[in-house]
Amino acid sequence: MLTARAEGEGRFRLFSEDVKRDYPSVVYDFLERYLYKADSLEQHGELTLYQQVADNVRFIHGTPKRARQLTPVTPFTMNFVNQRYYDVCWKSEAGDTLLHVAFPASFELLWGLPKNKLERTLPQQLRCLDKRWAADRTVTESDLEPGAKKGFWENRYKEYYELEEIHNATYYQRDAHQQWVPVFSEEYPLLAAFNLWQGVLEEANDYQLHIRQSVYPFDELTYTLSLSQWLHYVRSIKGRTYIGLEENRADACKLLVMVVCPDLGFKHMLSVVMKHHFVSHCKEPFEVKLNAFIPMHNVKAIYKEKELLKNVRKESDKKNKNHESK
Repeated sequence: MLTARAEGEGRFRLFSEDVKRDYPSVVYDFLERYLYKADSLEQHGELTLYQQVADNVRFIHGTPKRARQLTPVTPFTMNFVNQRYYDVCWKSEAGDTLLHVAFPASFELLWGLPKNKLERTLPQQLRCLDKRWAADRTVTESDLEPGAKKGFWENRYKEYYELEEIHNATYYQRDAHQQWVPVFSEEYPLLAAFNLWQGVLEEANDYQLHIRQSVYPFDELTYTLSLSQWLHYVRSIKGRTYIGLEENRADACKLLVMVVCPDLGFKHMLSVVMKHHFVSHCKEPFEVKLNAFIPMHNVKAIYKEKELLKNVRKESDKKNKNHESK
């Protein structure tokens, strides 16, 4: 009896609905689809070692047909090792290993679609998202610490991306009622910009993005999107946003925005131009250049990224020198 095979659905049923709800992960859907396909090929003698190597899916113990012995209540462990690959193991009640597989955190593998197709379908995916953003302003003093700029506080547990200048900091000050509120003032456009892209401001609903997205091989897609839709997208992929100042111009700032998705092994890189008066001119769209679905461990992509990081470091050094000369 093929207890886990859902023939009409083209998948195994390996995980309970409770597990999927309480511990959401793209891995569940991938494994149910992939093991079903591999088992079907194995039954017909069509599963080749070449295909497994090409997919980078390694069967450490057992073969795809072993999945037939699994049910949604079979005990399993899933580990995300060094944010590079997944290790999933099912065991019997007696503790014997039934099936043990490992595979990379690759968005193409996990979603079952090639990069070039994902790039071209991204605009439509973004346009389908909610245009209203509800910012979470629940913050207490215990969540904050004094920032570098006097009178402003930052989130206490900041994370950095490659450089200290590229981070996920958000900025707060007390209002007339002594409540902590995110900074959103034309007097401090850079702090306001960081807060907008981190999604802590309701004002994100007022802004549009004019996006020029690079697509394979040498093409470009142009479309308009609301900032709130972008924020919903980042949340849906469990992305982490890191921001740095790439260039400070006379009338605008150019931000480097990195959206990193370790679970799926990719990142989006955005160069965003925002006029210094954007706080009072919300009808002017932000100009965005987007490079989407960059594999996190791609050598060429890392080299290109390093060049952009140099610009952020140069801008930071310039800012520090100007500060010292005053």
